[in-house]
Amino acid sequence: DPETYQCALVNYYIERCRQNREQNRPKKALAWCEKADALSKKLGGRPATRAYLLHDAALLLRCLGETEKSLSLINEAMDCARLALSPDSPEFLEISRDWKKMNP
Repeated sequence: DPETYQCALVNYYIERCRQNREQNRPKKALAWCEKADALSKKLGGRPATRAYLLHDAALLLRCLGETEKSLSLINEAMDCARLALSPDSPEFLEISRDWKKMNP
């Protein structure tokens, strides 16, 4: 099934993004994040997936000194998280924590 394959590919891209972020390679991580986001949008852009991707991209852009873009993405990530995630979930709490840090 092509859609199942594409969903698995989005998850693979997200994992590569996070691996590169952990290895302090923000530019490579951002490239993986952008690939995952483009494919996710093609599949309909589920809000939870968008929240994760936008959160990762915001953190990466902040590391790269692009604070204005970073702030825009973390705000969008928070909007998606509010729609799709339980306020008690670890993912929501992580996005919320970073959103608060970036929106003093």
